Amino acid sequence: MYDLDSIIRDNNRVAMEYMQQGLKRDETIYARPPGGFTLTMLAEKMKTGPPSLKDLIAYFGHVKGLYKFIRLVRKFLPEYEEEILGAPLVQRVQKFGECFSRKYYPLPLNTQASIDALADGMPVEIFGLSYHQYHELNFRPGYSLLLALVIYSFSGDSRDREDDEVPFDPKTLPEDDYRPTEYHIKWFKDLVEYLSINGEWLAPAGVRMIKRGPKMMELAGSVTTWEAKAIVKRTIQIADILGIKTKYTPGKTADQKGKTLYQIFTGSRMALLDRVQGIVGVEITKKIPVAGYTPEELHKLTDNSRFNGCGDFADWACGKTGTIMLDYNYDHGQYIEGNNEPIYTWTAGNVKKLTDQYPKVREIRRKIDHLVEWLELDPGNNFRNLVYYILDQPQPAKKTRPLQYRDEDVIPLDMADDDEWNEDNEKTAEEDRRGGLIE
Repeated sequence: MYDLDSIIRDNNRVAMEYMQQGLKRDETIYARPPGGFTLTMLAEKMKTGPPSLKDLIAYFGHVKGLYKFIRLVRKFLPEYEEEILGAPLVQRVQKFGECFSRKYYPLPLNTQASIDALADGMPVEIFGLSYHQYHELNFRPGYSLLLALVIYSFSGDSRDREDDEVPFDPKTLPEDDYRPTEYHIKWFKDLVEYLSINGEWLAPAGVRMIKRGPKMMELAGSVTTWEAKAIVKRTIQIADILGIKTKYTPGKTADQKGKTLYQIFTGSRMALLDRVQGIVGVEITKKIPVAGYTPEELHKLTDNSRFNGCGDFADWACGKTGTIMLDYNYDHGQYIEGNNEPIYTWTAGNVKKLTDQYPKVREIRRKIDHLVEWLELDPGNNFRNLVYYILDQPQPAKKTRPLQYRDEDVIPLDMADDDEWNEDNEKTAEEDRRGGLIE
């Protein structure tokens, strides 16, 4: 089942793990010997004689992708065309990545991916801190320590005000004209029968249900989008037809509970400070201002000191570096049904933006890596020195309003949408039926 919310969380988790591994990992990945070293490539070199019928069929099945790949090479890497297209077929994706990285910036490339996959979408890595990653607190120690110094970067995010698992009452949802078909009724009946007791169903749009008995389903969680509410309403309607009881506990949002923005703001940081206390102890942790510091304040307090990098870390945590790779996360992506990641299009604008920004991305990551690694050498003493140094500087005036998170932003790159993707697929299918290939 296509569960976009789970996919986005997984993508953000993987991106965060990659970010925390540092630039040294990138340098290891991109230090590939010329020509590659996989057994697949060795087997390709050892082939002799005419190609097999299987190879010919596979080749002609990817002619369209090959033409798109050639156009891609001629658009961005014309000076390397002979080098790339002269390589064996299984090495061309890797060779493209090597040449692209020489001219533009290190391309995050899966060298085992097909030519078709590369031609269809531009690989892009984004490492921005996401809402769920912040609240899961699954950080290496150095990241947790630095994050404790930074203001809560998701203040104003609507998800903070939806702090119950089901922050609405399904009974109060408005009626619509939906009438379940026999297919939908049978599908849900089969699903309930298939699930084991306590088995979970993750429905599209962020709805979670658990089978609690042979004829009982519990609504265990839901977001508050109109799509999710429609799924909840219609699922309960189908369950009633089948005689399946639906159990749920209507919740209240933070607004309905009377929580103020400040309570949400400080409460979110308390869990982080508790984690930091477990790393460096109570004495140091209680010195940290409850609200933390803004990026601008940390730059002013630590730039040009031996703790240079704190401001850059705060820029990253708050999405204020001015770079796409570090300011945005997968929550900001534009998704096509059935795809696990946004599909970025191969445009000159996309390549130029990422190429121009990469030196700044690399420098910020280098500073963060250096500071994190230094803190982790001796967390107690080193973090104490950092905190006391900050407190010894003239302190900024208290802010009356916290930083507001950009929860409605979209990654500022050209991305394919459902209409473009479907139109391209229909065009491809028509070309296949005609047996031709349109340039």
